[in-house]
Amino acid sequence: MNNLFNDDFVLDVKSNLENKSYACLIDILDMAIESNQKGHYIEAINFLTYVRENFKLGVLLDFDFDHYYNNPDNLINLLQNIKDQIQPQILKDSHLERFDSLFSNDFLYEFSEESISKIQTLINELRELVNSSDLFEAEHKQRLLKRLEKLQSEIHKKMSDVDRFWGLIGDAGVVIGKFGKDAEPFVNIIKKISGLVWKTQSQSEELPENNKHPLLENTE
Repeated sequence: MNNLFNDDFVLDVKSNLENKSYACLIDILDMAIESNQKGHYIEAINFLTYVRENFKLGVLLDFDFDHYYNNPDNLINLLQNIKDQIQPQILKDSHLERFDSLFSNDFLYEFSEESISKIQTLINELRELVNSSDLFEAEHKQRLLKRLEKLQSEIHKKMSDVDRFWGLIGDAGVVIGKFGKDAEPFVNIIKKISGLVWKTQSQSEELPENNKHPLLENTE
């Protein structure tokens, strides 16, 4: 049986946990539950066990794997119980982070309605490309789609940073490295999104008008 979580996904989880972003734990659970395979249930539990033992988490992972091991029906119940346990904690942290940023004097970024409309359109185009593409493994495709869904859910908010959007540049690098010229349609859309993000960021920072990001070219 193939591993459910490839190396890219595991490293992405590591990065998220180091940045105290715990929604990736829900991704682990969802992928295992949707796989409907005992081996993948066990892989997810072992992954979460490793995470629990090696990261200082802001959410509680309280489970006894040994008690459930021999019965796959119990395993899927365990996965669902863990999800039910941590989802409210993650939601609470998200709400508190939002309230903290709004009530503090920290600098906030906000996209214009025009930029929101353009970015939403581009994300929809990118989602269609990913969905219809045969280039990506199922797990990689699911991870990209979840990232896009997350971006669309946050684009209307005031944000203390736009790091999640710049994460698309990392995704572009991965697909270029894996697929070369076949990745151009994906990369072109990501560059356009990045150009709009930079426009908002540079305006908020009061940089000169039409200032181009030194690492971005041809984003219009």
